Amino acid sequence: MEEHFGEALGVDRIAREAHYSKFHFIRLFRKIYGLTPGQYLTRIRVAKARVMLAGGCRVGDACYAAGFTSISSFSTLFRTLEGASPGAFRRRERLRLEAIGRKSLNFIPFCFARAYGALE
Repeated sequence: MEEHFGEALGVDRIAREAHYSKFHFIRLFRKIYGLTPGQYLTRIRVAKARVMLAGGCRVGDACYAAGFTSISSFSTLFRTLEGASPGAFRRRERLRLEAIGRKSLNFIPFCFARAYGALE
């Protein structure tokens, strides 16, 4: 799922790849990961979209590249899991990166900065 997150993955296909029946696979997967395969795939896709959005990717592009088929459902899921809309997340990340660029020492632990001579 981590490699093919952008594709249309169904539980049937994933279970076949694992050489299990669909229902046995779902039971085992949930027991091991605490999530259904669909929930796990959704989280992978949202995590990939986060990386793309943080890198400045447009919301629609991140949505489709991460394997979602609808911007509205992607936005709703993203807001539910991340606490902000994809656009707000992208803006917040841009501002955070700009702040890091201006005052990078504020984002480095003091002991690390001192140990590596950044404070001299």
